[in-house]
Amino acid sequence: MANITIYEEFKTSLTKMGEELKAVLPSTIEPNKFINVVLIAVQKNPGLLKCNRASLYNACRTCAQDGLIPDGKEAALVKFGETAQYMPMVYGILKKVRNSGELKNITAQVVYEKDSFEFWVDDNGEHVLHKPLMSGPRGKPTHTYAVAKTKEDGTYVEVLTEEQIQDVKKVSKANTGPWTGPFADEMRRKTAIRRLSKRLPMSTDVEQVMYRDDEMYDLDQTEPAKEETTPADQQPPAKKKSRLEEATTTEATEQVEDAQIVEEQVVEEQPSDDNMVICGIIDDIKVKDGETNGKKWRKFGGAINGKYYGTFSKTLFDIMQDSFDNKFPIEIRYEEATRYGKTYQNIIDIKKVESGPNDLPF
Repeated sequence: MANITIYEEFKTSLTKMGEELKAVLPSTIEPNKFINVVLIAVQKNPGLLKCNRASLYNACRTCAQDGLIPDGKEAALVKFGETAQYMPMVYGILKKVRNSGELKNITAQVVYEKDSFEFWVDDNGEHVLHKPLMSGPRGKPTHTYAVAKTKEDGTYVEVLTEEQIQDVKKVSKANTGPWTGPFADEMRRKTAIRRLSKRLPMSTDVEQVMYRDDEMYDLDQTEPAKEETTPADQQPPAKKKSRLEEATTTEATEQVEDAQIVEEQVVEEQPSDDNMVICGIIDDIKVKDGETNGKKWRKFGGAINGKYYGTFSKTLFDIMQDSFDNKFPIEIRYEEATRYGKTYQNIIDIKKVESGPNDLPF
């Protein structure tokens, strides 16, 4: 009986918001329709009524402002502890992008172990070939990609390995939230779309939707992910190889000192006891590919005042790339380690000095 009372109270309060919602909703969505969809969402997920009521109203208001309905297809209302959160879904994001007229088409898909998948870059641009397994179990996810075609017939592709997807998941505040259960592939696809969106023409309202779920991620982690400090030659071999691992994004140079491999031997590192910090704007970036004991690796380097700091993490490299492209300062926390008598700087963590709408590291 208590649940019915709480529901009726919420229904009454939400109905009173009709005029407020009408003011922000697009003309194509009737306020009553939006309210009914919210009520259905709450009935399907009664836990939302246990959230802070102000956060639930705010989630509904924000969803309306973005012109989406929380029907589980365009958007969803999800529970994080005692807080309700509005989460744009892939379908809703793609709807906004297509309606903006900036692109001819955009899509995102998850690749599984038993699918056929290739990605390559040549003189004609970026290409992806994906043939999903049509019957039987497809296995575990291996890659996620997004493809967009512009009005000028330009094609843009963004591909992430499952390891890169997991790097993004690690900054999620709630591992039991949207990254698990039925939303897991939604989050994978949305991550690829958001990465790709940085290279595409986007209207302001589409960009706004892209960054609505920033609060789902902890951007100030002090503990680095384990993968970010593990030498590449100690990483387990990939379960499946494709042209993605063989594609070189840029020519490597000897300036990335911390990416050297000597005679393909196992590298023994001697890190220092103290972590060091440097702040500045990335003035150059490098990528180096290599192979040790039959295991391929890719090392990323970013320079501040001509001195390079390296990482094996694509997530951290994307923040350096953002600093390089948009000329804003970042704080790099690193340790010095010795390899075959040579000292190099290994990145542990990166933070943006100034906050903004592009704070997410993906």
